[in-house]
Amino acid sequence: MTVKEICEHLLQEDDYIITSHEAPDGDAIGAEIVLYSILKYMRKKVSIINSDQTEFKYKYMDTDQAITCLSPEEELPADLDSKILVVVDTEPGNIGHLAGRMNIETMKEVLVIDHHDYENDIPFKGLFLPNASSTCEILHSIQQYFSIPYFPPLTEAMFTGIVYDTGSFIYPKTTAETFAIAHKLVLNGARPNFVYSNLYESKSTESLKLRTMVGKTLELHFDNHVAYQYMDEATLLESGAKYEESQEIVNIPLQCNDVRVSIFVKENAQGQIRCSVRTKNEIDCLPLASRFGGGGHPTAAGFKLTKAVEEVKQEVLDFFAPFFT
Repeated sequence: MTVKEICEHLLQEDDYIITSHEAPDGDAIGAEIVLYSILKYMRKKVSIINSDQTEFKYKYMDTDQAITCLSPEEELPADLDSKILVVVDTEPGNIGHLAGRMNIETMKEVLVIDHHDYENDIPFKGLFLPNASSTCEILHSIQQYFSIPYFPPLTEAMFTGIVYDTGSFIYPKTTAETFAIAHKLVLNGARPNFVYSNLYESKSTESLKLRTMVGKTLELHFDNHVAYQYMDEATLLESGAKYEESQEIVNIPLQCNDVRVSIFVKENAQGQIRCSVRTKNEIDCLPLASRFGGGGHPTAAGFKLTKAVEEVKQEVLDFFAPFFT
């Protein structure tokens, strides 16, 4: 769908649920709040339901306390078959336990708004702009199509999503258009220092302990070009940190000039294990994530483990070996 097509489609319906991926990050939460604000402005009935809690540092965006987190045991709205599900910043299979409960079979319709790269034909209905810096940047196009003014909380949520998913305007998908949108948002009330402080200066002491503990697992491969770190459930529990606070650990090794690839395998308190991969410009990690049923971007991707950690570790290292040998 084009921006025009999805906007015209949104006009036709009146009852929406918005959701995003597990462990929602700055762009996911930002996109949910932005789309919620747009639909509320259009006098639509809309709610946000996630499978995971909102991390503390993102809560400033949800000024209306619009986001509800449901556990697997809690009941969903009874009339799902009359509601449109809009999945932002991911695909419908990556929304946690909600995926088995809110899908094309239970909802009136499922739409996706996403900027992630898909290797194959996209099997979902919606708006996909893989060259956009963030899902919030895509939503700016929808806001502009409807001539909706800038207002809180839309403005700061959109700015947050763009800042987060561009790594503060340094990642490859950052364009002149990205800066132009950010400029408009700041002119209309977004506070860069406030957003930065919440995103990057609000960590708990437990998260610092976790970083130190995970740092002790660091391995360097291929002449220091590939970094590997591991966090098991015991480490997470011992640190006292929340699982969500481990998200940015994968980025730390890339601060080193020699490191071109950072791999971080992490286990949550429920025993589920994920692998996050970050690379520098010329190395595409998306095919690796796709091989394991995951997704993301060429320089930032991830997947869930369905094999033993050591087996996956070797497969991941084997994938990157040709880049350095």
